[in-house]
Amino acid sequence: KSKFESHLKTTGCDANAGDTNFTPDVCLTDGSQFAYGTFDESCTDNICDTLTIDTNGKKGPNTAGKDRFTMNLTPNGLKALGESDTCSTGLDCGAYILAHHKLFDVDNFVENCIGYSNNKCVTCARGYYNENGQGACKEITVANCDKADINGNCTGCSNQYYIYHGSCTEDRSLSIKTQNKDFNTNFTTALQNSINENGPISEWTYNQNAIEFFNNYIAPYITEEYTVADDGNTFIFEDGSKMTLWQGAGFELNYFPTANENNSLSEGLNYFFAPGNITSGYCSNRSAWTCQQEYCGSSSKYYCLRQGTAENILD
Repeated sequence: KSKFESHLKTTGCDANAGDTNFTPDVCLTDGSQFAYGTFDESCTDNICDTLTIDTNGKKGPNTAGKDRFTMNLTPNGLKALGESDTCSTGLDCGAYILAHHKLFDVDNFVENCIGYSNNKCVTCARGYYNENGQGACKEITVANCDKADINGNCTGCSNQYYIYHGSCTEDRSLSIKTQNKDFNTNFTTALQNSINENGPISEWTYNQNAIEFFNNYIAPYITEEYTVADDGNTFIFEDGSKMTLWQGAGFELNYFPTANENNSLSEGLNYFFAPGNITSGYCSNRSAWTCQQEYCGSSSKYYCLRQGTAENILD
């Protein structure tokens, strides 16, 4: 510490140098102050000490992320705490400020929050979830779970574990079946709601592109939250599963329950919408297809479902 301080222009810290929440160990001539953590001579994990710095001393606002930050003292010098693209507690905003040359625009920092929007926490750190979507990060209580929805149901498991009804299981096959069953149930409900509003599938408009078809007949009726990938044809759910949309002879929507591991439809679902006069016999040529609403071989438009061939995933 003495070697470190010998390179600084310091002045004595009187009894009233800090505020009620901060007692400085060193006061600099420019008005800034800092307090030491616990010195580690062995510099474990390349950290010898942690310094909390107040850039303007006792002057306000004396707020983490505004004028108060944390830095690590390493064998090679000081290193600002945090990430260059965001900060969580305010004290870890140093790296962001150095990268962007501006303060992180949040009034009230939430512990374990790593993403803010409109001054509110929207994304929590690994192992925490945004409780009820209110902006508070609560620790996940589900075993072997890294990510959860706003209700605390697991949407992302640790390595070698798989989603199973909001929890995590080591049984990959059980997870795949459950994911497919749940998606098919929800998707079937979405289709029925679309039919109720737009009429029978056979009367839907097919002379449009795949995105238009999806936005008109499917997207408004899917209740699960998803994000759209850059390609515009991939839709990713919170649990990491995904849908892809393609246009060929008709419109195909594919569902992959373990999108990050296997993109094979042998473990997923494939929904097909098309006018029969364009692809007559499409289903009958594929033994895995099961057609609903309208039947293969008819001249009218039809809707078909194919489940993975690796196992009877909807049984």
